[in-house]
Amino acid sequence: MKKIIRNIISLIIIISPVLLLAVPVITPPLGTGTGGSDLQTIFLSILDVVQTILIMISTLYLIYAGFTFVIAKGDPEKIKKARAALFWGLIGAALVLCAEVLARGIGDTVKEVFKNK
Repeated sequence: MKKIIRNIISLIIIISPVLLLAVPVITPPLGTGTGGSDLQTIFLSILDVVQTILIMISTLYLIYAGFTFVIAKGDPEKIKKARAALFWGLIGAALVLCAEVLARGIGDTVKEVFKNK
């Protein structure tokens, strides 16, 4: 078990610079003064940074799920755990990718509610 954990940590150390350099630019959460200053713009800027980090984490989790399939070597119990890890990894990735759509929808709804008052 210690060998597996050591191998996973080594893989993360090797892959993390590649993933971090793949992100072109992370915008500062509060903008550089050129963007809007309303609450929705600030929230979406913060969400962009958090979303980028969560996409990297979910990618690493999906890679971990793939390694658990390889390590399972046909053991039904380990394959069951690997399938669960893959399933929840995909669910997490889908939620991260849909977060901006949900945030914009909620923000537009709040704007409409307070616009009429």
